[in-house]
Amino acid sequence: MTPAEHAAVDDRIGALQWRTVGVGWAAVCLLGAGAIAAALAAGEIGRLLAGAAHDRPVPFHVPAAMRHAEGLPLLSLLVVGLALASAWGLSTGRLRRAHAGLAGVLCLAAAAADLFGSAPLHQPLFALPSPLERMVSGGRHAEADRQVVAASHPAMRAREDYVRAQIALRAGDAPQLESLGRPLLAMADDYVYAGLRDPSAAHVYHQSIGDLRIEVLAAIDRGLNGAPRSAAGIAVERERTAAGPPGQRAMATGATALGLTAAGLLMAALWRRMRGHVLRIIDLAG
Repeated sequence: MTPAEHAAVDDRIGALQWRTVGVGWAAVCLLGAGAIAAALAAGEIGRLLAGAAHDRPVPFHVPAAMRHAEGLPLLSLLVVGLALASAWGLSTGRLRRAHAGLAGVLCLAAAAADLFGSAPLHQPLFALPSPLERMVSGGRHAEADRQVVAASHPAMRAREDYVRAQIALRAGDAPQLESLGRPLLAMADDYVYAGLRDPSAAHVYHQSIGDLRIEVLAAIDRGLNGAPRSAAGIAVERERTAAGPPGQRAMATGATALGLTAAGLLMAALWRRMRGHVLRIIDLAG
């Protein structure tokens, strides 16, 4: 075989390796997205089982700006990096079967450290509930409120009041909800109404409360007034009246989760077959 033919064969082997890497990474991403969608679907089903569409609690929400204030999610980035590096090593044959288990153990160890050693507002693996969210779902409302107060930052005051008002709503703490929720709803109304007259005011409000969820503000409105009184509450009530059956969103999310998971499993099966071809070629070449 001439040097040119050797080079052509090497190029074809390299192209096969990189195609295998691409398929492996796609399988990892699809399976991860399917797991996230399945968790969202489970939450939707849980809220449907908890009560009527109008009365069931909305998901607890922490604004992204508060999470980002804690710094980069280094452990989550490490888990993703290890997963992608493992997929690359296994796909190209650089990691043989003897080392595949070690790569998996390292990835799982980083994931466990991210899950159990993360900051209060950080979502492990970018999607799992944060320690604060686990406190709230477990009924440890006083502890959760103290965590938000301990992490207080002057630039996040409105967002922190928003999170604490959600905790007070779930805890049934009417005085706390009154002291935190009324000013928050007034600020949101100013954002909607005053911003129509003064764009500069709208920009200022957007910097403070632009990432708050309207359905959460509507829930705070209902908790304070028993019926929609704020702009957020009225808008959500109007949308709910025009919306379809309450289970429609859960069905759509569940179907998405099944589709992503099925696609991920198919890509994983294809990746395994392609990796087998790569390993056989490497063995023959060696």
